[in-house]
Amino acid sequence: MLFRVSVYILCTVRRDEQWYTGNVYWHDTVAYTFGVNAINAGNAAVMACQAAEHAFDRDGKYVGGIVLEVHPRCVNRSDFSGYNKYLLGPLDQEGIFYVTGICFTSILDGEIVDYLPRLVDLKTNIDRNGLPPASFKHPMPTVDETPKSIRMVCPICGHWTEVDHSGLLYSFFDGLDPISDEFDRAKVARETAGPFVKRHLECIRNSGSGAAIESIFDDDERFGFLDDEKRD
Repeated sequence: MLFRVSVYILCTVRRDEQWYTGNVYWHDTVAYTFGVNAINAGNAAVMACQAAEHAFDRDGKYVGGIVLEVHPRCVNRSDFSGYNKYLLGPLDQEGIFYVTGICFTSILDGEIVDYLPRLVDLKTNIDRNGLPPASFKHPMPTVDETPKSIRMVCPICGHWTEVDHSGLLYSFFDGLDPISDEFDRAKVARETAGPFVKRHLECIRNSGSGAAIESIFDDDERFGFLDDEKRD
């Protein structure tokens, strides 16, 4: 079975020391999600926790610590369509086959009172013996500057539109230089995707299905089989 397993970790090694008003102490945390092949949700959660315990990020910095939360969710194989170049291993092989990027966050001292003794023990052990061997190393993503096409598809009526993936990303940025290529690509993507999403969210609401607009990349086998007559 395939699972997405989200983990939330209290970091043992701080990125920097931060003290705020009132001497309230904040601790670094990280959150990310694994793709795991396991026989059940329990096994998937165990694999994720063991990997996260002494993980290193893609820059080689230690981001291990205490797993505060773990949430396994069973998913379909189709959830990883188009992910081929990002997979760490085959989907049908037991173990971790995918990992997202890391989100760095923080948590108040008072929210982790029960974990503080264990955190002190881990810090002390690292001070004495150095960092432990990596339980998991986040891979450095392959940078591909080639523009990719995304086809946004309404799951209700089958209508679709196509946008440039980087233009769509830029459309969420504020402060782009008006004479830059990024600004122009964002403008085109916004003018294409915006009206499409507005029209077809209404389509989805009227269906009462609770579905969502799909995004299909150009390396997805479904990309070339969309009905041309339904292109918006």
